[in-house]
Amino acid sequence: MQKKKPINTAKIKQGSSEAFRDLFYNLYPRLVAFATRFVDDSTAEDLVQELFTSFWEKRRQIETKNITSFLFKWLQNNCLNYLKHKDIINNYKDTVLLAEERIAYNQEEPKTFKELEVKDLRKIIDQALIELPPKTQQAFRLSYLKELSHKEIAKQMNISVKTVDNHIYNAIKVLRIKMKDLFIFILMLYNIK
Repeated sequence: MQKKKPINTAKIKQGSSEAFRDLFYNLYPRLVAFATRFVDDSTAEDLVQELFTSFWEKRRQIETKNITSFLFKWLQNNCLNYLKHKDIINNYKDTVLLAEERIAYNQEEPKTFKELEVKDLRKIIDQALIELPPKTQQAFRLSYLKELSHKEIAKQMNISVKTVDNHIYNAIKVLRIKMKDLFIFILMLYNIK
């Protein structure tokens, strides 16, 4: 068994890739194990890799006496932020699915002014989706229109689950901005019988 080298934060700050590699090999397995307390294995690995990437990029600005504790706390915050983000996406997805169910229900009724407004609204939503970047649009459509899981989307698009989450989050963010005025209209439209 290879003996672990001590962590030399001064050398890491100076840009020593060897010292950084030692830090990585010493802490990576423990950090991944820690992250799996919050998220699945794949996401844990992604979050730890992002942590090390961010640490390397910000190494000169970081001031800490205990780098191990610092990285564990940073990772814990990243895991909690990921879970909050995932919760927001799931809540928004539920809202969109409910709206689509109401649209489908309203399409069964005879042609009314309300139904025509819903169809116009759907065209506006489709137009907003077209303005998204192609990968973001594809991930969003696969998630909300084809109801694929993020894991299935990642496999189909040949990208990580984290990247799928980011694409869908960005799509929702853009759609919220583009359609903020219509959101109130949508709520009123579906609540009026």
